[in-house]
Amino acid sequence: MGDRSREMSVEHVNQAVNRLCWSCGFCCNGILFAHVPLCEADIALLSKNGVFPSPANGPLRLAGGHSKSWESRSIAGKSQTLGLPCQFLEDGHCTIYSIRPQSCRDYECKLLGQVVRGEVCVEPACGIIEQAKDLQCYLEERLEIKHSRVGFWTHIRNIADQSLNGWEDTTVPPRRFEQSTLLIMQELVAAIAMHFETTAV
Repeated sequence: MGDRSREMSVEHVNQAVNRLCWSCGFCCNGILFAHVPLCEADIALLSKNGVFPSPANGPLRLAGGHSKSWESRSIAGKSQTLGLPCQFLEDGHCTIYSIRPQSCRDYECKLLGQVVRGEVCVEPACGIIEQAKDLQCYLEERLEIKHSRVGFWTHIRNIADQSLNGWEDTTVPPRRFEQSTLLIMQELVAAIAMHFETTAV
């Protein structure tokens, strides 16, 4: 009976994890991070499966004959990284889930950890995700970055830097935002810090 109970508990946890992660995607879409570091084992596994971050290989060849461009970066020439938003995130699902990088496997946001530990129920957690996504969508529309391949917070930081320190391109006037937009930005920052953000990958 004990083994059966533990098995059901694990099953329920897995169901909760799937529901939350598929409805969220913040750790993949550039909301939390600008990139994912790739270790040698990650690159070896991806390469073995025909997914390799090398400009020499051109577009990625994926199962079914589909192709997808790879966005990778080198930080200070030291590490290979996968740029976010991740081009392998489609409709909330990771299309390379079985061979995803180790950092992706290890990451657990605050909210997911609370649900797994039984501190927060699934329904309220989904509500928190939806509220944060509503704030994200509002800002993407207001800041005209909805379909950008640059990470959300990269845009926000650039806008903040340009507003505070002046724009490098003097031919383009600095952007000014309504107080309501700035308040929504602050609200999303607070929500991310409270419910999602942990140590960066």
